[in-house]
Amino acid sequence: MDPILDFVNDDASVLISDMSRCRPAEALSDRRRNDRWHLIPYTAEAFDGKILGAGTLADVPDVTLPLNASGWHAVLVGIWNPHYAYDGAFRIKLKLEGDEAFQPISEPEPPLEWPGRVEFVEVFFTYADLSGRDLVIRKQSKGRPAHAYVGYARLVPLAVDEVRRIEQHRAATDTRMMYALNDGNGLFYLGPTTREDLLEEVEQYRHSDVRTLVYAASSGDVVGHPSKVAKPWLADAGDGVCSPGHKLLRDSVHGLLDNGIVALEVLGEHVRAMGVEFHVMFRMAIVGDVAPSDLWHAESGLVRKHPEWRMVDIDGTPVEKASYAYPEVRAYMLSLIREVIEDYEVDGVNLGFIRGPHFSAYESISVQDFEKEHGIDPRTIDENDVRAQRHRAGYVTALIREARALTEEVSRKKRRRIELSATAYRGEAAFNLFFDLDLLAWTGEGLVDRLFLTEPFDPDFLDACRDANCRVVMAVGAGADPMEAMSTIATTALRGHDLPADGFWYWDMNGCQTQPAHWHALRQIGDRARMQEIVESPPVRRTTPLKTVEGLDVCHTTNHGADERGYWPPEMLVCYSGG
Repeated sequence: MDPILDFVNDDASVLISDMSRCRPAEALSDRRRNDRWHLIPYTAEAFDGKILGAGTLADVPDVTLPLNASGWHAVLVGIWNPHYAYDGAFRIKLKLEGDEAFQPISEPEPPLEWPGRVEFVEVFFTYADLSGRDLVIRKQSKGRPAHAYVGYARLVPLAVDEVRRIEQHRAATDTRMMYALNDGNGLFYLGPTTREDLLEEVEQYRHSDVRTLVYAASSGDVVGHPSKVAKPWLADAGDGVCSPGHKLLRDSVHGLLDNGIVALEVLGEHVRAMGVEFHVMFRMAIVGDVAPSDLWHAESGLVRKHPEWRMVDIDGTPVEKASYAYPEVRAYMLSLIREVIEDYEVDGVNLGFIRGPHFSAYESISVQDFEKEHGIDPRTIDENDVRAQRHRAGYVTALIREARALTEEVSRKKRRRIELSATAYRGEAAFNLFFDLDLLAWTGEGLVDRLFLTEPFDPDFLDACRDANCRVVMAVGAGADPMEAMSTIATTALRGHDLPADGFWYWDMNGCQTQPAHWHALRQIGDRARMQEIVESPPVRRTTPLKTVEGLDVCHTTNHGADERGYWPPEMLVCYSGG
């Protein structure tokens, strides 16, 4: 699958199928070893070669595949993700010599399908002038390791007109409409220990339609950077970390910080250098710790230290969540925001309210404020009475007013504007008001520059946003099936273009962006014509069935005729018929 064009010179492509050409030779082995890449001979329908592969637990060095090419080419690779290996997910990292960072390519663990598939899937890597440049290959061995098998590289020489179109696409800014949301902690489960490791999270945004990286600087009162206000992930956990995932998170975050590497700073500098804006998100719910998840910040969390600031349910029960009805809680969140936007170079602040409502309830201060305004006790009316909704929302609006004043103050100091945006729910005012979010008040007062919302959209609400010069960014999302995901993203994008939305956002996009089919749509989402093409003529993955692996047949099936008769087990590859 190619993100921009069908190749004029596809028939002139050069196939490199003998991966034993990789160097250094001492990193390769003809038999399985945990410290070397395994070379596996194969035959396919039109060619043969040797696969470069390593199982999940193998810890192998980087290798370089000589390309011996000059001039502009498209670089594609044939990856192998065999189900019958029963070895989890696939992940490979690629870069050309001279590139600053690797780009990961991943696939989930393949499903069991009958009769089964033993095939290469061709995926697009990059366009580049390959003069004097070779392909560097790395396996995911840190953190959550994954297996990696590459059967070939295919180099397609590009025509002059194709190069011109590619360069025009890279220079264009009008299609840059994608806002890539990143949860600010998921990357650490992959075990990054160096600056180069961190860059893998964002390098693929280069030359794409990604306009902005929206990186979560905080999840409530937990952060991933040095802070005088909050503590980094699992700072107080010590040896009390008992789950594999939390251990990965702790070791990576604190290993980086101990070496003076701040992910927020590294990612921000890198994307801004490639022309992508950098916004920091603050996930607004400040939730206390309840065992067994009380290892995040043990006794140091805001709710644990200040139980008097907790939300209180209608029956008087305090719950483990801070209430924004208290000025002290609003001041705390503002201090988190101030620290980041003063200490680091950012282009915007996003208040992530979908993590998550409600933000106040029946605290004594809230009850007293309501009684002053309405003359009655709020506990005597339905909690979803519009008066109660607007009252709760008033505290959130007060916070946003203060956040707006803060961003404007720091903007003046830095002589560069810092945008303020918010992530909420459907494009309907009443829906958001239910969750303490008075979007009409925000836009009416000019408090936010941009709203990140989901479908459906109320036309009157959209008109109100436009009248207030508040831009609307529309959510896209997709399921796990790669080809369905591509179509879903493109179909949603067309609705957004027709709205018209001012951009698109994908929640935790770092979780899917390395999957080729998802990225095929996301990287060019600002081009309406390309989205239309995907919907009308969905790209077909180029696959190459294998005939033999290490000289052994992998294409013949057994149980012929079972499917027609409705019998079980069905027709299947012979390699699945045992066990």
